[in-house]
Amino acid sequence: MKSSYRKEMLLAFLCLVIAMTGRSNDFIIVKGYERAEIFVSGKASAVEKYAARELQRAIQLMSGMQLKITDKAAEGQIIIGTPASQAGIAAMSKELQLQGAGDEQIAVHRIGNSLFLAGNTPGAALYATYALLTDVLGVRWYWPGPTGEYVPERKTLTIGALKISDSPDLKIRSLAITGVPNGDPDTDTWMARNRLNLVSSKSGGDSSGTIIPARREKGFLIRIAGHNVVLPEEMLKAHPEYLALIGGKRQFHPRNASHLCWSNSAVQEEVAKMIAGWWNKSPEPDIIHFYPADQTLYCTCDDCKAMGDISTRWQQFSGIVIDKLEKRMPGKRYWTYAYLEYKKVPGTKPAPFELIPYALYDVSYRHLLSSGNAFNKESIAEVDGWLQKGVNMGIRGYEYIIFKDPVFVPMTEWVVDQMRWMHQKKLTAYMSELPAYGMPRNVPEANTYWATNRMALYAATRAMWDTDISVDSLMKDWCATIYGTAANEMLQYYKEIAAAWYGSSEKITLFLNSPVLHVDDFLGPEVFKKLDLHFEAAAKQTASLRDQSTRTRVETQLALERTMLENWKTIYSLKHTRASQATMDTTRKGILIYDGGAESSPLLIELNRAGWDVAVEGSDEAKLRPYLNSNASVLLIRYSKENWVKKGLSNKFLQKDVQSFIQKGGLVLLVADGEIPVSDWFAEVPAVKWTGTEPVQFRKTNFLQPGSWQSSPNDMVHMLAKGLPPKQGYRPLEPGWQTMATVPMSSGRDAPYLLRKRLGKGWLLLSSVPMGFGGGFELFSARNAMNMVKLIENLQADK
Repeated sequence: MKSSYRKEMLLAFLCLVIAMTGRSNDFIIVKGYERAEIFVSGKASAVEKYAARELQRAIQLMSGMQLKITDKAAEGQIIIGTPASQAGIAAMSKELQLQGAGDEQIAVHRIGNSLFLAGNTPGAALYATYALLTDVLGVRWYWPGPTGEYVPERKTLTIGALKISDSPDLKIRSLAITGVPNGDPDTDTWMARNRLNLVSSKSGGDSSGTIIPARREKGFLIRIAGHNVVLPEEMLKAHPEYLALIGGKRQFHPRNASHLCWSNSAVQEEVAKMIAGWWNKSPEPDIIHFYPADQTLYCTCDDCKAMGDISTRWQQFSGIVIDKLEKRMPGKRYWTYAYLEYKKVPGTKPAPFELIPYALYDVSYRHLLSSGNAFNKESIAEVDGWLQKGVNMGIRGYEYIIFKDPVFVPMTEWVVDQMRWMHQKKLTAYMSELPAYGMPRNVPEANTYWATNRMALYAATRAMWDTDISVDSLMKDWCATIYGTAANEMLQYYKEIAAAWYGSSEKITLFLNSPVLHVDDFLGPEVFKKLDLHFEAAAKQTASLRDQSTRTRVETQLALERTMLENWKTIYSLKHTRASQATMDTTRKGILIYDGGAESSPLLIELNRAGWDVAVEGSDEAKLRPYLNSNASVLLIRYSKENWVKKGLSNKFLQKDVQSFIQKGGLVLLVADGEIPVSDWFAEVPAVKWTGTEPVQFRKTNFLQPGSWQSSPNDMVHMLAKGLPPKQGYRPLEPGWQTMATVPMSSGRDAPYLLRKRLGKGWLLLSSVPMGFGGGFELFSARNAMNMVKLIENLQADK
């Protein structure tokens, strides 16, 4: 590891020198009317020329002076390039410490009256340029776009002694940007300026011929990536034997791309031909990163099972495919992921992939990887197992999408620790998932993943290069640059919310969790009160700034951070607001939830956001009665046999009050996950039988009752058809129920998971879907509580 302390001390000294009036023997970048030239040779690559333009741009922003870019050598120049493009750099290779060094070794050296920004590759020369700008001249690119760029104003820029020789701790540095197959210009520019070196592209997707050159000049490697080991639907229809055998049949997956029969030699050949074709499409990528469909219904034929477990099968299949590709076009680079069922250590020698990043979603984001916490041991053991197989490993992360609703999470320390842990383990690559900057376009900035993770993302880029970086110094630099006179208050804010986050013993893992379920883990009234004091103090300190533009810029960033805290406060408030009034607000839609004490907060919050007046009761039916006689038009009852004994509604209340509510036009939704005596509660309602442990054949919706309930007022057609349904359902024992949606069971008989029965003017609906109470990634789970709101509104409208 590097000595960050020595490096920081050196750079602190350099910045002091730059801030001073230049000395007589200093190298002059800008001083009065004197300006250095930027020299790039006629043999320079597009990347080196881009580095020259980036330096020219930044110096002009700092000093107001534009440096000339020339291909003519002279005294007193800033020399950008590589030993291959610059004879002067080649001659000085040993002194610049490039000789015998790696591809990304950088040299930022003042030698005599020349300033060298050099590297062994064009990308390294670009990173040397950025090292001068960030580590010496104080430029910061904290997040993409103009608001994230901080360039200090200096009329005089001179350099004394300067010698930085450095290389990155991680070889592959990237973010797995989603939603933009060919990248986003602002995100790409930010990644390059923070010395990331890999982006993803769609095979053959640059029809204009302009996107990839613009990305390559930023020094990026280009990979073709995706859950791309799938064959065209037309081919699979013509050759159903290529499809995975599921439930005794070769069949398509109902929601996602289908897995293939990996043991089939014809499939192996077709996949090899498909990947070979990607190399031939414009632009030619540097790496092809291939992995199977994003679902877990793998082939169960005897030949596939004979290959071993899923991970072993995938490695064997990939080895065969790579062997075929090597014969067609030798020497190409291939990656895959260790993910889902093929995340486990295989039982055989892995395929000859150059890199296999491990999908790190089964760890706790509150417990540092270096801490040895039990929550993280299983994933670390799997990584160790892969390493013992001799695999070059990296990490595919999910720490920026912990919550489905983007909210600020103080992940800076966790992210930096992760990089340090990776380097100690000799992992070489990092790529963590999130949407591009500013995505989605139609929401406030405070509700985007980039804004809520911006400090952690910046920290990640710094730590990928130097895993010894100090979290404390990074946060101090962030606060001093962005908040000026309010730096200390904001530093304390970040530290206190981080202490609350890491101080919780609760595990949080996976991705796209409901923030409602975790707000109590680390936040509450006392914590909010302390955090608010820092914003109040920061606002007063900022108000004293005399420069209007500086004050406005600081105030804008303070407002953004405070809005992100307010989002947590809103979540907390809605979660803890229970019914207290006897009559609901008659100006709003009314819903009453009887949750039996279960966690109903995700649904409650989504209902509030959709304009519903929500009352929640967990045990006292006497408190329910006034609502049924006021504005409530919907009653949701969560039934659990275990809890019903303690907190359940009486048969008398159900038979009289609830049935009367339905008959007058109300909608009652019964949510259950076991046997339910519904025929005992409501007259003329047929009994039902829970499917229990009967295995599901396929997690798909097999039947949907036609009608406007699918589409009005909310369009749910696609979601109902493609969303993940429950594994169980209820079969009516007598006629009388309307079947609305079913799931296929292994017995060959469908099981309804949505049933409804007309009672008077209203409806009784019975469902095995979680309806906002847990449910993992199901279509009506807590993660997807908004889907439940849409269903309620559609059912209520379907008179």
